[in-house]
Amino acid sequence: MKSIEKDDAVKACSRCGETKSVSEFGKCGRKKKDGTEPLHSWCKGCCSAAYKRHRAANPDKYRAKCRKWSAKQERFGKALVASAYAAKAGDYAPCSATRDEIVAAFTGRCEVCGVPEIEMNKKLCMDHDHSTGEFRGWLCGHCNRALGLLGDSEDLLVNALHYLMARTP
Repeated sequence: MKSIEKDDAVKACSRCGETKSVSEFGKCGRKKKDGTEPLHSWCKGCCSAAYKRHRAANPDKYRAKCRKWSAKQERFGKALVASAYAAKAGDYAPCSATRDEIVAAFTGRCEVCGVPEIEMNKKLCMDHDHSTGEFRGWLCGHCNRALGLLGDSEDLLVNALHYLMARTP
């Protein structure tokens, strides 16, 4: 493994043996302390061809890997995309959380009522503050709508609590 030192540097591919510009080699690993980046020993063309051969020889393994990756991406990635579209349509701030933050916060239960998602007919909703875009957590549809109908107002929520407490035997 060699490092990028100059823009016009060249390197020989250990697979095909051709000498090519370092831009024809993919990065391999993290930057070193001196700022250089290690490069793969095979050029991008050889890496791509080897990957395609491996994928063609193992289609079931590749499909399973894609389904597993896609399932993870769909759940949380789609939640962020849907939130951004809804925010744009509703003229409010989109969720500012990253995919990793929302994945880490997911417990599988509504954070208000505690009901597990597995017992519901729908998936949990990604809740965020519409004025700041700050991610708050995962809620069931009922709890998410309740907060929305109360305008995300702490005062209205406290008033509703006092109302219920005063009228419950």
